[in-house]
Amino acid sequence: MAEILTPANAYKFSELTDAQKDKVRTDFGLGDYVGYFTSVKTGTDHAINVQTLKAGKINIFVNDDIIENGDTITDLNTNSYDVVLEGCDYIPANWRCNVQISGTDAIVSGFITFDDINGDFLSSAGSSGSGDGQLDTAKSIFIKDDKVYIADQVNNRIQIWDKNGNYLSKFGSSGSGDGQFSNPTGIFVDDDYIYVADSGNNRIQLFTLAGAFSSKFGSSGSGDGQFNSPYSVCVDDNYIYVLDQGNSRVQIFTLAGVFSSKFGSSGSGDGQFSIPTGIFVDANYIYVADSLNHRVQLFTLAGTFSSKFGSSGSGDGQFSSPHAVYTTDKWIVVTDTGNDRIQIFNSNINFISKLGSSGSGEGQFTNPVTAFLCDDVLHVLDSANNNIQKFI
Repeated sequence: MAEILTPANAYKFSELTDAQKDKVRTDFGLGDYVGYFTSVKTGTDHAINVQTLKAGKINIFVNDDIIENGDTITDLNTNSYDVVLEGCDYIPANWRCNVQISGTDAIVSGFITFDDINGDFLSSAGSSGSGDGQLDTAKSIFIKDDKVYIADQVNNRIQIWDKNGNYLSKFGSSGSGDGQFSNPTGIFVDDDYIYVADSGNNRIQLFTLAGAFSSKFGSSGSGDGQFNSPYSVCVDDNYIYVLDQGNSRVQIFTLAGVFSSKFGSSGSGDGQFSIPTGIFVDANYIYVADSLNHRVQLFTLAGTFSSKFGSSGSGDGQFSSPHAVYTTDKWIVVTDTGNDRIQIFNSNINFISKLGSSGSGEGQFTNPVTAFLCDDVLHVLDSANNNIQKFI
């Protein structure tokens, strides 16, 4: 990704060469080139001229606050729209701007616009079965170092593919012994271990990156350090976070598997859960996909409720049993399972785009359960269609 700029070191447009403009577009962009920004400093104001390659109504936002509602523009040869930011010397690249053209957001960073995660189908891998490279109701994927790790639930194993969908290896079998599984549903990978939420055995198992059993923690129950169907797991530099689905809570453990704290209870209030299914942790928040409450809740790293978004429905920003949530420095990606789609929000939790529809064809889903963005490609695990689809 390109350098995040501050007003102190932002580029002036006049100082960018054509090659530099193209590089900014390449560094920030993921999809079709739809236009670019130019800017002119006049006194204490900074004018933005948005030139687009597509017709349609233009809405311009800066830092997600709308500052202009444009008219419908139909002349593709002269598409432009001017905005003046008062008292602004430069436009730093970390000012996120959206240009909405014909109802489709084209995300703007710096002076370049592009379609970001535009939902174009790229490829698909996987089929139903128990053979190598086949899946049976898989529930979670994690991608690290060009490898795709899959919690292949009904086959009671972990499969490892490359990012092109080629089978590499597997480990695990049905049972309750070390290295065996009963409905594994969650997976996370760091530099040292593969962490598996072994839901039916009410424990978390750790494996080396080669798939050898290393350790485990947890048992059946509702006490501290006990689980009732642990469904999802996430790890940061200090802790292991386990979504204890049947107990409607999140438990936090040290990296050695020692219980540290917990939060959550059953219900629909703030900080309460109803069949939570997904957890993800970034530098600031713990995100929980609160499935039957049809929302995503955010908590501080200490487990204090912070905010929530979503409600029951099929409109933009609404959910039907969201199964998983994944974040990057720019995006919050929610697997909207009941609506057979993926919804994408920006870091300020504003709806940006969506992809998918019901079915078994290319770009269609039947029970999508996990979405993971890696190297500008969105990988979606479709549990009922037993495949992983990729989008750009």
